[in-house]
Amino acid sequence: LVYAAAMMNANAVARTPLRLYGRKVKGKMANFPMRKVGPRTKHYLAGRSAERPSGAVITKVASFGEDFQEIPDHPALDVLRGVNRWMNGYDMTLLRVLYLELTGNAYLYVRSGALRGRSFPVELWPMPSQWTKVVPSREQDSPIIRGYVYGRNEAEAFTYEPEEVIRWNYPNPRNLYYGLGKVEAAWREIQLRNSKSVHDQAVYDNRARPDYAVLLKGAPQGEATRFQKELEQRLRGVKNRGKFAVLNAEQADIKPLTFSPAELGDQDSVKEIICNVFGVPVSKFLTNKNVAGGQAGVSDAAYLRDTVLPICRMDEETLNADYLPRFQDAVGDLVFAYDNPIPEDREAQRLDDTMRLSTGVITIDEWREENGLEPKGGNADELMVPSSLKPIDQEPQEPMEMGVAQNPEPNMSFFFMM
Repeated sequence: LVYAAAMMNANAVARTPLRLYGRKVKGKMANFPMRKVGPRTKHYLAGRSAERPSGAVITKVASFGEDFQEIPDHPALDVLRGVNRWMNGYDMTLLRVLYLELTGNAYLYVRSGALRGRSFPVELWPMPSQWTKVVPSREQDSPIIRGYVYGRNEAEAFTYEPEEVIRWNYPNPRNLYYGLGKVEAAWREIQLRNSKSVHDQAVYDNRARPDYAVLLKGAPQGEATRFQKELEQRLRGVKNRGKFAVLNAEQADIKPLTFSPAELGDQDSVKEIICNVFGVPVSKFLTNKNVAGGQAGVSDAAYLRDTVLPICRMDEETLNADYLPRFQDAVGDLVFAYDNPIPEDREAQRLDDTMRLSTGVITIDEWREENGLEPKGGNADELMVPSSLKPIDQEPQEPMEMGVAQNPEPNMSFFFMM
C-alpha cells in the first residue's frame, strides 16, 4: 500500500509536462527555437487562475511581462530528458519523487563538462537517499552544508562538494538537514498494517488464534497436554482448516471462541490514515463497486489540486534555483514550469470559447493558435461579430410587422468542434 501510494504520486508528477519559458534576449538565445504561448497558459503562469505554479515561476513571468515564449529545445532540457546512459527523463523524475515521498529526501549528482572554457551539466545520476549523508558546516559565516558523503558503508563512501549535488527535501520541524518522509510520518499505521498482514497470513495457515476451547473434565495435566498435541496434529495446517474432531461428550466440553473486529484491528481505518499521509484518495484502492458514481471524478480533481500540484511546485522551485543557473545563459532569462496538472472543464471552456469568438474578443486564427493549430489567414484573422449587435445607447427600432423582415441580412453564427 505504501509503495503503491508513493508510486501514484510519482507517476502523476512524471507524466505532467515540464516546459522551459523565456524571453528572447539579443545575442543570448537567438539560436534556440521559440514557440508562442497561448493566453490560457500565460494566465496560469502569471498566477491569475484558481490553480497556480510556484512562486518562483510567478515572479519570473512577471519580470518577463508579455514578451516571453516557450523554448522547446535547449541544453537544460536535453540533460533532463537524456539524464545519463542508463536512464531517461521519465525514469529520473519518477525515481526522484519516489525517494522524496518515501524518505523525505532526494539527491542528484551533477556530472559537469566543459566547452570553450565554460562548465555546464552533461549528466545527472541519482544518489539513493538512504546512502546519502549531509555534512553540516561548523564554521561561522559559511554555507549550512559543507558537503555530502555517499556510500553503503565507510569503505565505499565518496565525498562530494555542495555544488556537485542537487538536493530536494520535504520540511522537517525536527531537523534542518534531512526532510521528513511520509513513511516516517505514517510509521505507526504502517506497523499496524504489517501486523495485520502477519495475522491474516497466520489465519490462512490455521495458526493465528484458537477457534475453540476444549474443557476436559477431571483429566490430569499430562493427559490434557497429550490430548492437545494430538488434536493439533490432526487439525493444524491449511488443508485441515474447517475439519472437526469427534470426542467423548462425558469427557470434553467444546466452547467456540469469538473475536470482535475491533479486537483484530480495523484494517480500513489503517488504510485510510496511510492514504491521508500520502495525499492519495482511499477510493483509488477500492473496487469500482465501492465507489459512488460521481465520487471518483471529485476525488481525482481534489487529488491533483492538493497533492500533485504542490509536488510540482516544489520541484519547479528546486530546478529553477539549483539546476537552471548552472547553464550560464539561463540566468534571468529562463524559467522551468510544469503544465497545470488539473484538466480543464472542457464544457466550460467550450462555452467560453464560443462567447469570445461570437462577440469579437478573439479571431478564429487566435483561437486556433491557442489550441495548437496552424492559422488559416484571410477572414480567419479578422474579428467578427453578429450583425444584430448595436451600441447600447442606440434607440431601438420600431417593432416589425408579422411577415415583414426589416433586416434581411442573416445573423452570423460560429460553431467548431473541440
